[in-house]
Amino acid sequence: MTPGEFNRTALNPRQAVVVEACAGSGKTWLLVSRMVRLLLDEVAPSEILAITFTRKAAREMRARLDDWLRFMATAEDDAVRAFLAERALPPETIEALLPRARGLFEAVLNAQPGITISTFHAWFLTVIERAPLEAGLAGFSLAEQTHALEAAAWDALADDLARAPTAPLALAMQGLLADIGLYNTRALLSAFLARRGEWWAFTEGQPDRAAYAVAQLEAALPVAPDADVAGALLGDAAWVALMWEYLKLLGQHTPTSIKMAQTCELALSANASADDCFDTLCAAILTQHGEIRKTLSYSVTHAKKMGECALLRLLELHQTVGARLMAAQAARQTQRVYQFNRQALRLGDALLEHYQALKHARRVLDFADVEWQVARLLSDSDQAEYLQYKLDARYRHILLDEFQDTNPLQWRVLQSWFDTAEQAGRMPTVFLVGDPKQSIYRFRGAEAQLFDLAGNYLTGRGAAYLTQHTTRRSAPPVVQAVNQTFAAVKNEYALFRPHAAHDAQRAGRVEVLALAQAPEQAVIEHGYRNPLTTPYSDADTGVRELEAQQLARRLNQIIGHWLIDDETTGARRAEYRDVMILVRSRTHLPVYERALKAARIPFATTRRGGLLDALEVGDLLSLLAFLTTPDADLHLARVLRAPLFDCADTDLLMLAGAEGDTWRQRLRTLVHNGHASPALQRAATLLTDWHTRAGRLPVHDLLDNIYFTGEVQARYAAAAPTALIPGIHANLDALMELALTIEGGRYPSLPRFLHEIDLLQQTGNDASPDEGKTAQLDNAVTLHTIHGAKGLEAPIVWLLDAGARKARTDAYTVLTDWPPGAARPAHFSVYGDKTLRASFQADFFDAEARHAQRENFNLLYVAMTRARQALIVSGASSKSQNDNWHGQILAALRTDADAASVTFGADLDAPMPASTPVVPAPATLAALSAGLNQPQPTGRRIAPVGSSEISYGIVLHAILERITPPARAPAAMALKTELGNPAEFDSAWQHAQRLLGTPLLARFFDPGQYCFAHNELTYLDAHGESRRIDRVVGLADAVWVLDYKSGSDASAAQLATRHRAQLEDYRTAIRHLHPGQPVRCAVIAADGRMIEIE
Repeated sequence: MTPGEFNRTALNPRQAVVVEACAGSGKTWLLVSRMVRLLLDEVAPSEILAITFTRKAAREMRARLDDWLRFMATAEDDAVRAFLAERALPPETIEALLPRARGLFEAVLNAQPGITISTFHAWFLTVIERAPLEAGLAGFSLAEQTHALEAAAWDALADDLARAPTAPLALAMQGLLADIGLYNTRALLSAFLARRGEWWAFTEGQPDRAAYAVAQLEAALPVAPDADVAGALLGDAAWVALMWEYLKLLGQHTPTSIKMAQTCELALSANASADDCFDTLCAAILTQHGEIRKTLSYSVTHAKKMGECALLRLLELHQTVGARLMAAQAARQTQRVYQFNRQALRLGDALLEHYQALKHARRVLDFADVEWQVARLLSDSDQAEYLQYKLDARYRHILLDEFQDTNPLQWRVLQSWFDTAEQAGRMPTVFLVGDPKQSIYRFRGAEAQLFDLAGNYLTGRGAAYLTQHTTRRSAPPVVQAVNQTFAAVKNEYALFRPHAAHDAQRAGRVEVLALAQAPEQAVIEHGYRNPLTTPYSDADTGVRELEAQQLARRLNQIIGHWLIDDETTGARRAEYRDVMILVRSRTHLPVYERALKAARIPFATTRRGGLLDALEVGDLLSLLAFLTTPDADLHLARVLRAPLFDCADTDLLMLAGAEGDTWRQRLRTLVHNGHASPALQRAATLLTDWHTRAGRLPVHDLLDNIYFTGEVQARYAAAAPTALIPGIHANLDALMELALTIEGGRYPSLPRFLHEIDLLQQTGNDASPDEGKTAQLDNAVTLHTIHGAKGLEAPIVWLLDAGARKARTDAYTVLTDWPPGAARPAHFSVYGDKTLRASFQADFFDAEARHAQRENFNLLYVAMTRARQALIVSGASSKSQNDNWHGQILAALRTDADAASVTFGADLDAPMPASTPVVPAPATLAALSAGLNQPQPTGRRIAPVGSSEISYGIVLHAILERITPPARAPAAMALKTELGNPAEFDSAWQHAQRLLGTPLLARFFDPGQYCFAHNELTYLDAHGESRRIDRVVGLADAVWVLDYKSGSDASAAQLATRHRAQLEDYRTAIRHLHPGQPVRCAVIAADGRMIEIE
């Protein structure tokens, strides 16, 4: 098919199309061109729905559409005609469509509603918003960060177990802890929580989800869960007779065999239990891995000693007896894994129940909830017909991007909609595009096989199926490297088809560098290494340091020398921003970052949730920790060595040798004696001042003072390459912002702030805040994981750490099997280490291994196809042979079988005189005038409300939120711990109990007297600001809005006047949520009075 024919079919607005397109083939161009064609075909903007998988992709799609519409509105007629011709409009129609093309920009901008371009989750939220009230989803908002809710669910589960220590659930927890320990138990149940979507689908419609799942596993067992396997074996007289025959012959073999026979005879003859006897026999005859020992073999010497017939019989019995032991051991292993699953699934479901209850009480949904609720609403719920009608009435054209990343629930939603629409004769026109070779998110639930399933579904309903294997991104040498690499594994990887380069003349280059070899390990002559004088030598880190040095050297040879074919500016010299460095994981990323810093090469690590890992943020957090705990010597040492104070090693050595129990005392001693350096003197002065402020300033104000008096931004700028300074400043600003936003800014105390930071760090990158955003990364190399680089490209791509690595072994997680197209998973279980896996899971482990192999090939494909002009591959030597991408690429490209490296393609050195880029001089500290740090009089100071009153009010509100229904009230001590043991807790707790016991207020807190209730209901006001209502209660005659006030000195009239505007705003919001119902508002005073605001 020619490119023209391809575009005529793909962009036909009345033809459903499935496009399988390789990396760099222009899928986004195709999608947005399809939107333009739809609009030109007089499709209303509101009838178009485009779904992609990331907000970034949705923004890019929207921006490109806006740019193209603006171009058609403002460009010359000939340019617009050429634009339309590129998008395969019939030549005879272009002239007539020109006026419409020019008016599309205005039409789309003014359209209400307009084109929907969103992610799956964003679109699902709009579906939920349209759901009828009976669905029970009104008033819910999206919680993108759920780490605090997950931690609270753990606490709630622990409280339940503590209240009933002999209940089955508590006994299950005790068994799990005894079996695998606390760390693995938490990891396992957290993994269960992460796979809750599959769990809901697997157990859909079951009243007792855990019991159903356990019953499914029991039905698959090859042995009864409570069978006495050892007793049955030892009760088999025939087998026992063989065993005695075996032991008699074994006693005639070698001395080692004689001892083994004696051990087994003693076990069989003793009065030991069947289990103990069985364990003894297994230990003697089987290895630790459960295989038959190879200690017996045929030899002429033994044949002469025993007689050949006796020896052959011994060898035969060794296999026979061993095979029965192995089978029995496997059966007992199956029983153990079943019990392990029985405990874990019940606990996981209980943890999930607490997690869901907490979210429901706070009226929030997470991403898994959003997917499941929409799947439920559109498939078999009472509201399905209503919602599907709403969708059919709105959207007539669906565009689905990156469909290989779809998960089964998302496809279930789409298929339910399409099936219903087809039955009603209103099947929308679907344009589906993707590339199964780029499916690399299986760990998030993506299922690449759904692309083929959806393709068959649509082609069976008249859709055209197109393939595109020509890349517009990569130069011919890069395409050649990709083709040869995957041609070599065509038997293992059937997805790949040879690619072609659109621009056959573009200069390109491929370099596969020789593996960095591990340095020789230093020999320690006298026992142990002295850690104070000899650094630890890690071979794995050492070889990667050599690779990192190779990276830095080669980059300095490339930057300013290679010629880049820039589509915008034409040929130019390579800059740092032209280089994208890719790694498979972040494990060794710090090694490469250190090398780039040492070579003063500017770089930006675009990692998700990386703010708390940034060095400058870590320094400031150490400072805050020291101000909270002044005896924390390690935190002080880090702060002193950081750019904030820039103390030298000699300063720290002086501190280490000074008098005093702590470094803080030693610093004071040095300053008092006049022996402190200027840097230490400055540190002592500022730390003393900041410590005084730490006890009385909110965290944000404290940081503001530290930034100003400590010249933080200038000092960090002086210590970093120029290109990194914007990122450092952005991170420092992000930390300041975090002090205001963390948990809604409700924890102003420094210890509480640090506690919340610890929680974020414990939950990993998914919950941790992102690094600060800069207006420009300036001229810097970028480092990405391959997963993070999906959708990106660069002129020069360097694939680091491509050598072999240790095989990854997952443990203490969930094993599922969800066949493509099935309504629910076929299997759901958990597993642990190698001893906690059973035969009934074997087929699913094999399937996972096949999926993992395919995704590993996909990951390599994605990495190689990011390169436009040059691809460089390097790695570190390893004893392992697993996932050896470097070896795979090298073997496919080299012509000499002994070659350790390969280079081919054009010489990209610029024909102009080469010059190494000049590294900018570091910034210098600004000289501050003596009075600059003094506060300047501005405005008029108003006497603030006492901080104790504010703290008391915060604690009272927090208690009422957590103990009033529908919340599940925790024990007082547990709640006190959850809130950080505030000093005001005891009095606030008693205050809250008095309010709940006030007869006048009983109807608002007794579930038997109201229809519904919500605590801390969040909404957006007319200005887009987030607000919270303390309590909303639905009674038979009205909906009540209650606002708690902890102060008790005001009269009813004063309270009404003071809070009328606030309550009226609340009333307006609730009227939108409950139209047609009376809404009444009241203030609940500290003494229990209820003052209604008319």
